[in-house]
Amino acid sequence: MIRHQLQETATTIPQARHSAADFLFCTTILLTFSLPTNATTPIPLGPITFELREFGYLLLPTINLLSRRSFQSPQTGTCIRPIALAIISAIIGTELLKIIVYHSSLIDCVRSLRTPLPLLSCLLLFSTGLRISPQKTWKALSASVGISFLLSLIQFATGAKTPDILLPSDTTDIDYGRIVNANASFSIIALTALLYSAKKQYLLTLLSLATVALTFSRTYLATISLALIYAGMRTPTPNRLFKIALVVTTPTLVSIIAVTSSETIANQVERRIVSIIIQEQTIQGSAIDGNRDIIYNGILDKLKEGKWFIGLPFEEHIFEREEFNAVTKLRITDTSAANIVLLHGILPLTLYALLLGLLFSSSKSAEFRVALTLLTIASLNIDSLYRHNSVFFISAYYFYVKFKPSTRNAFCQKPAT
Repeated sequence: MIRHQLQETATTIPQARHSAADFLFCTTILLTFSLPTNATTPIPLGPITFELREFGYLLLPTINLLSRRSFQSPQTGTCIRPIALAIISAIIGTELLKIIVYHSSLIDCVRSLRTPLPLLSCLLLFSTGLRISPQKTWKALSASVGISFLLSLIQFATGAKTPDILLPSDTTDIDYGRIVNANASFSIIALTALLYSAKKQYLLTLLSLATVALTFSRTYLATISLALIYAGMRTPTPNRLFKIALVVTTPTLVSIIAVTSSETIANQVERRIVSIIIQEQTIQGSAIDGNRDIIYNGILDKLKEGKWFIGLPFEEHIFEREEFNAVTKLRITDTSAANIVLLHGILPLTLYALLLGLLFSSSKSAEFRVALTLLTIASLNIDSLYRHNSVFFISAYYFYVKFKPSTRNAFCQKPAT
């Protein structure tokens, strides 16, 4: 009897630890992604001040290690874990090399690691394996971004401002005629899940599409259009055509309501979208000349200087932009690949490209493959695969669609013979 009680105790303690880790992990997700913007209340840690989102990215892989579950390996032929570890080592290694080559300080090297924090957090999850329930993780993430979408839509509809202690005053940017929501990229994953997955989340998808329509992000709107064209050409079944019609109708109606209710937004739509459609100006004239061309020239100049080898020192910028009669020096671009090669060097970029290829090939899920492809295309014009929340979204989605509860932790299993 005593032996039986000891066995029950030995089983109960690990289960309690796993449940606590699941709860902490999901709670951290809720706190990290529930707010529309990333610029939230700062959290000082020594000489460096982190944003709430950055603090969340530090906590997530740490909490993941608290759960010491043991799982069988999935039947894949990939080696994702060593590649993830190699990318982390390459990024940290290049920062240490900058101390020798550029005479950078150690604190500058640490500060440089803030920029790729979303990517590093996800790489740590891939290197250790997600030890938290993928189902719970995805539910918490869906709830979090859903809350942020509701907050954005409510603020847009009411024009209300949330106190600065919770949200900054630019959450609803009336001056520029569009809202700001750091989770807008989730619309890509929600859309592909609606079109290809057996589990439908109509409400979350429609909320995400309404939000991305109000951000007037031409990159994501164009990517969504590309996804709809591909889905319609692939298998134009009545059910899928109905979903496509629903997806097209939602952002269209939201945009019409926004345009008719705000002159500022009407001017934004006319300048950014309508003028291109009616060919009053070209895409190059609207989006590149005087804007993107400055970024592209800055990238090319740094590449010609040989800064692609280990990246730029922390204090050096990539390009300059004149805003409000002042010159701003920026060391971040809107292209993921350019950011990685100019901040960390060619080796991390090469390994990261290999990792994305392995994720694509190891997943047999159509919705994941389409979502990853769309985000990769979007990353050419918006930083969706490096420092934006979409890096965590697509990583969580990989675990959710790929691994069953009993087979989701290892990454280097040879195919079954």
